[in-house]
Amino acid sequence: MKRFTTCTIAAFVSGLLGGYLGAQISVLAHVANCQNKPSATAALCQVGGFGASLWQGTVAGLWTGNILGAFFAGTFLSRQQSRQKYRLQPGFGSEVSEEQEPRISFTQLQSIVEDAGLSFGELTITHSDAVALLRSLGLNQEAIDAVLHKFELPQQLEES
Repeated sequence: MKRFTTCTIAAFVSGLLGGYLGAQISVLAHVANCQNKPSATAALCQVGGFGASLWQGTVAGLWTGNILGAFFAGTFLSRQQSRQKYRLQPGFGSEVSEEQEPRISFTQLQSIVEDAGLSFGELTITHSDAVALLRSLGLNQEAIDAVLHKFELPQQLEES
């Protein structure tokens, strides 16, 4: 509900701003167009077309401002919401399929960890979670064993 209200207010405010700017631009264009005419008809041109150009610019600006304001507010709020969507959970990769949860990059993961006030050096995961992570990265069993050996981790693997 908060997102809907924020988008509505942003669309309304940008619509008003767009209406004001559209009216100003339309009136200035009409006045400039009337200055190319002889002095007697220029005054009639400015008076006669002022209301129409004001109305036309306001309506065009309102539509454009509302649509663009709602679009940009929705896009911004959607990105904010997707940043808050991901959270670290125990049992990484063990019981969650790829269809159920979207994938995130390591850069996004690092950003999530930093937003939580931590660093990668402070995080620990279980042996089975490390193996699941390496498998999800596409490493085969031989490569996983080599990585575990490099970091001197016990190789207590259950074939799954």
